[in-house]
Amino acid sequence: MSFSQELLVQRKKNGMSQTALAMAIGVTQSTISDYESGRDVPQENAYRLSKVLESDRLLAVHCFEYKTGFFNVPVLNGVDDHNVVCMGVLIEEAAELISNLERLRKLVVNKRDRREFNKEEWQRLLQHEEQVLDIMPAIQMHLIEMSELYGLDLHDLEFRLEQKMKRKKYYKK
Repeated sequence: MSFSQELLVQRKKNGMSQTALAMAIGVTQSTISDYESGRDVPQENAYRLSKVLESDRLLAVHCFEYKTGFFNVPVLNGVDDHNVVCMGVLIEEAAELISNLERLRKLVVNKRDRREFNKEEWQRLLQHEEQVLDIMPAIQMHLIEMSELYGLDLHDLEFRLEQKMKRKKYYKK
């Protein structure tokens, strides 16, 4: 689903008119109409919209559509998004992640450069990396569901993670 479609869904879900939403984020009603029609949405307005509509899903869709993350992950909308199902998928993907990282580690041991891989090894490396990446949409879906169902504050969680990484000295600002 595109950002414009998700914005419309979230606005209606919250029972807000375009005018009320526009006033809440400091733009005009026609700007909201333009956003819902597919016009580009600046990052700061996407953030404001997600806050007013209390929708981390909306922000995740914006990040994917506008490629604002380090590695952009689509927000899954063709899957069973029941929170228990999402957790089951996440557990399965975590197991595959571990298995593929073990294979990947064996494949790259003592290699320092791409030229050290033959064609078959490189294809296996790509397959393992693809399996490693499968966990990313599962994590994102889990967090969105926890936010929507239980009000999990993802910004607080993000802050907690940053603090934890600082305490462990994995990260300096």
